[in-house]
Amino acid sequence: MHKRSPVWMRKKADSNRIDQMSERAAAIIALEEELERKLPIDKSILKAAWSAAWAEGSDQVDTEIQSLLLEKMDNLDISMHVLTFKKLIDDHLQKAPVRGGGPLQVETMAGQRAVDCLDLFMKQLKYDELVFSNWKKKCSNAVMAREIARKEFMIKRRGTCEEAVAAYIESFVRLVMPLNLIWWCPFI
Repeated sequence: MHKRSPVWMRKKADSNRIDQMSERAAAIIALEEELERKLPIDKSILKAAWSAAWAEGSDQVDTEIQSLLLEKMDNLDISMHVLTFKKLIDDHLQKAPVRGGGPLQVETMAGQRAVDCLDLFMKQLKYDELVFSNWKKKCSNAVMAREIARKEFMIKRRGTCEEAVAAYIESFVRLVMPLNLIWWCPFI
């Protein structure tokens, strides 16, 4: 982010900002390693979609990691609460190879009719499965958009609260340091 900003906007980051970024980076790496242990997913795909995307300035990954750090859930399930991981897991499971059986050979007319009925039923099931997976993908985009909006709202609300606290302290608290002692003197 520092390198991509214009030269006139670059300045040394304060210690609070550095602490926040290092906390996010540690969480990014820890969650990536946890997903690698949970699912045999290609490391290059995971790195490109998660840690490299965050390093390149992906707002979605940054918003997800900020909201996870704000919520600090005890029962965090990365396959459900991290939307990027959820999408990667769904894509990985869709690419899994599935064995298909060969055609059945039947000698009687009634048996052949039963096989044809079964083939028709299987084609209808495959069609229904395709329709359902398309519907699920369309809904997942809407769910993901709603979840990202909720997380962005939480982050914005936290920033507003921090600004309000800073303004309150600045207007009602004065630090006086006589003889190397710190005294709190509220002036109202």
